[in-house]
Amino acid sequence: MTTLAVSKLNEFRSELEKRRDRLAAIIDEANPTLKQGIIDRHISLALSSITNSRGSAKLLKCSPESVYLCVYQAARFKLEIGGVMGECYMVPYSGVATFQLGYPGIIKMIIRDGQVSHFNVKTVNDKDFFEHEDGTNPFIKHIPSFDSDLETAKAHYAISHFHNRQTMHKAIGHRQAMEWGERYSKSFSYNDSAWQTNPNPMCCKTAVVMLGKFLPKSVETAQALLIDHQNETGETVPVDPDYRGEAIVTPATTTADKMHDSIAPKDDRPVLEQLKAAWEMLEKDEQKTMLEHWTFDSFKTAKADPGRHEGLLFDINQLLGR
Repeated sequence: MTTLAVSKLNEFRSELEKRRDRLAAIIDEANPTLKQGIIDRHISLALSSITNSRGSAKLLKCSPESVYLCVYQAARFKLEIGGVMGECYMVPYSGVATFQLGYPGIIKMIIRDGQVSHFNVKTVNDKDFFEHEDGTNPFIKHIPSFDSDLETAKAHYAISHFHNRQTMHKAIGHRQAMEWGERYSKSFSYNDSAWQTNPNPMCCKTAVVMLGKFLPKSVETAQALLIDHQNETGETVPVDPDYRGEAIVTPATTTADKMHDSIAPKDDRPVLEQLKAAWEMLEKDEQKTMLEHWTFDSFKTAKADPGRHEGLLFDINQLLGR
């Protein structure tokens, strides 16, 4: 590793250590020693991801603030950056490290929400037997062939299994998935993009994301999917409660210490009271369809846990466009 790379990694580490208290505030662990251990792991995984990923050279050119934001999001959603699990990643775009989900991370969050027990996510190769049907009797039948060429995928699918033994699935042709990536991913045409170097997992993620739209999920999971979509397509998005009211554009115009205004209009009422009012407004605006599976259970959970009041208020106000 070059002297310049070591210097840059030290800069990243210094930025993350400086914001350790902010990371501690969002980690749900009562034991202070364990909480600090979790923070240490997030920092270690982030730095390891920078040095070991395909985009290492580009990540080293990213701003320390954007690296912190990726770590913040990973900690917020209880996911691990990089590594063999592939739950989430730091992807460099024009000097900005950007948080993006891997499909194992999406699956982990939806299962954690409680109604889905497990998933099957598969790629269908050229010589595999494959049938699927939508409509009133949806089904998938996939018989893999050991003679298939792994480089000639023809379809991808995701199946969610509920605790009541019902299932939902989404299947998509390989060409359709690649067209989706070309249309929506700003990195699709890059030579080192995962869409070019390892397209099958990206196509599987597309199937999981499409299925995930119809699965019961928490506000937190929905927010993670929204952030992932906006980051991948190039849209701006608020990413940290400390960044309320503005979106991350470039490190030159936005820094981590700049945004402390509330996302909602100035309001001296207690957060729980604001939360109730925001929820009522959401219902009045007839946006209930957006919350088809975000029942009052989420509200009750947050009400019982003061540490989640501001986060849920933040998410609801996002839906209200405030």
